[in-house]
Amino acid sequence: MLDILQLNDMLVPELREVAESLGIKGYKRLNKQDLIYKILDHQAISGDEASASPKDAAKQNAESSASEATPKSENGRGDRGDQQNRRRRARKRVSPDSDEQPDSMEEEADEQPRSNANANTASNPPARNRRPKQEQGHPEDNPKAPQQEVNTGKEKSRRFDIELDGVIEGEGILEMMPDGYGFLRSSDYNYLTSPDDIYVSPSQIKLFGLRTGDTVKGAIRPPKEGEKYFALLRVSRINGLDPQDIRDRVPFDYLTPLFPNEKFKLTTSPTGRDFGNRIIDLFSPIGKGQRGLIVAQPKTGKTFLLKDVANAIAKNH
Repeated sequence: MLDILQLNDMLVPELREVAESLGIKGYKRLNKQDLIYKILDHQAISGDEASASPKDAAKQNAESSASEATPKSENGRGDRGDQQNRRRRARKRVSPDSDEQPDSMEEEADEQPRSNANANTASNPPARNRRPKQEQGHPEDNPKAPQQEVNTGKEKSRRFDIELDGVIEGEGILEMMPDGYGFLRSSDYNYLTSPDDIYVSPSQIKLFGLRTGDTVKGAIRPPKEGEKYFALLRVSRINGLDPQDIRDRVPFDYLTPLFPNEKFKLTTSPTGRDFGNRIIDLFSPIGKGQRGLIVAQPKTGKTFLLKDVANAIAKNH
């Protein structure tokens, strides 16, 4: 005899083999649940028909002996016997090949307490196993300890939350970006991109007329959360001058050029022994305010010529 739990664990091909061995007709058209109930009905009907007469005689003798001893139990057992007789009569009326469902409903009602009992017994141990884990996960010794630790951390952060805006001063060479803002590069990093760069906003650049190469000094603040660079708050000096004096300066492209109108005399020897300075005076004289460039091969005396020019200017002028 197979119970409902064993049948539920079996696959559909195995259930069909069992139905075929029991002689159930039309089992191929049934799904798994209908096939299980059909097998249970067939087992119950075949088992009741085989042991109907001996069980009835034994139950009648037991009922007669129990009625003499305890009349109260007689009523209960009599009711149970009547229910069982009704079930047997209903099963005998229904043929095994019929597709009606009264027997399956009765068997389902009979098997529900068993399945519920098995389910309860199977689900109770995991519940016992889960309970210690919950107790371990939520200790009752000091449940407010983590909250206290978090609160103390917040208090510490509040205590040391000091405003440093405007306390520090920074200085650097301005480098403009195509987007309108700029950075003050530090000389410690050869005026290249570094962590000491100071951000200059476009509004400050427009307000003071700053340009690339200006030396800017002012109050700065440390970077806030999510920021990468220091920020310039106030400008105190631009190229060593007051910002009010630099604001109205004329751009270099619009300045009026001043051409040299006075010549440097480089000849120092009355006999003309300083040939280099003498040739410069004759072929390419240098005027005051003029820029020059010496182009020559390496190791040809450019440095000595520059030294002679500098000494001549220092002596004659």
